[in-house]
Amino acid sequence: MPRLAAVIAAAAALLLGAESANGAVVTRLDRAGRPMTFDVRARGVDVNWYAERLRGSIHGDEISDVVVRIVPPRLVRRLCGGGGSCYSSRRGGDLLTVPAGRSTEVAHYLLHEYAHHLELQRGRWRDWEPWMEQWWAARRIDALLAQGKVSQDYDLGWEHSIGEIFAEDYVQLHMRSRYGIRWLRAPGPGVKAALRSDLRNR
Repeated sequence: MPRLAAVIAAAAALLLGAESANGAVVTRLDRAGRPMTFDVRARGVDVNWYAERLRGSIHGDEISDVVVRIVPPRLVRRLCGGGGSCYSSRRGGDLLTVPAGRSTEVAHYLLHEYAHHLELQRGRWRDWEPWMEQWWAARRIDALLAQGKVSQDYDLGWEHSIGEIFAEDYVQLHMRSRYGIRWLRAPGPGVKAALRSDLRNR
């Protein structure tokens, strides 16, 4: 959707007082006035809670290029192939699926999947070094690759994917929660500073 049309649609949704309801598409704005779209498929969802988590994250115009689909927790694993949340990019739009609820775990899922959206929109996995140069160096990704401890894909397993390490580090940049990469230490101040700098300077 062209940016002007998206902004008009967001303004219209706000003026009409779109409420979260089963099967409703709800639009909110981030702090810079960019539209954020939520596809609500569960009852009793507080869309503003999800919107505030994203407002507080480091992001850019790509926030308007993804739909956050909120579904009952019991359906997430079926929709996400067994996972607690998921992200997909396909013709017609990018989709981020997370469970309904207001908890640290749900916030973690939301930010983790949003990190994958950033990954796709700002630089493909194999092109990370130029756009995530400081984080890449702080995490010693080149050394980990040389040691066979990480992969740009999933051939070594979920926890050894560079994309998943990036996503988990992105979560830790914004909140305190359980770090999902068991073999690697959660990012310290240096890694977080590098990540923050890369994201803000892109």
